[in-house]
Amino acid sequence: MGKLPINYSSINRNAEEIAEGIYINMGKQFPNLELLLKWAEGNFDTTITISRTNLNCSGVIFYDPATKGWKLQLNSSEPSCRQRFTFCHEIAHLMMSKYLVFGFSIEGENQKKLLERFCDRFAAAFLMPSELFINKWKALSNKDLLKVARIARYFSVSIDSVKYRAAELHLLEGKIWGSNC
Repeated sequence: MGKLPINYSSINRNAEEIAEGIYINMGKQFPNLELLLKWAEGNFDTTITISRTNLNCSGVIFYDPATKGWKLQLNSSEPSCRQRFTFCHEIAHLMMSKYLVFGFSIEGENQKKLLERFCDRFAAAFLMPSELFINKWKALSNKDLLKVARIARYFSVSIDSVKYRAAELHLLEGKIWGSNC
C-alpha cells in the first residue's frame, strides 16, 4: 500500500493566520519587508543581519553565537522577487524555531516537508495578503492575457508565485503543477 498524500490544511491555515496577524499588527496596507524584519527582531529580542552572497540554495538563516544574533543570507544571483520570497521564507524558519510563541509545532514523519510548506505558505501569505490579492485578482478581467504578470509586478513576486497563490485561494479552477493545496 502506497503512502497517503500529505494533508497541508492545518499548516496552510496556521501560516495564513500568522502572516495575516503580523501584517495587520504592522498597520500597513501593503507588505513591507523592512517592517517584517523589525517585527521579528522586536518579537524575538534579537538582531538579524542580512547579506547577499553566492549560495547553492536560495537562502539560509542561522544563529551566530559570536554576534548573539541571526544571520540571513540570500542568494545574490537570484532575481529580487525570488530574494523577497526567500527573505519571508527564512523569517518563517526563525518563527518556527520559536514556535511556542504561536502555540503549535510541526511533528511527525513528514516534519521537514511540513516545515518547508509552512515557510512557503507564510511567505506567499505575507507578500500577497489574501484580501488584497483577491481584490486585485477580481479587478482584472480574465480576458487580460497579462493578468498574472500584472499581479506579479504589483506584488513584486514571480509569476509562478502568483499562479500558486491564485490556486491556493481557489481563484483558478483545478490544481496546478500537482500542488496539494
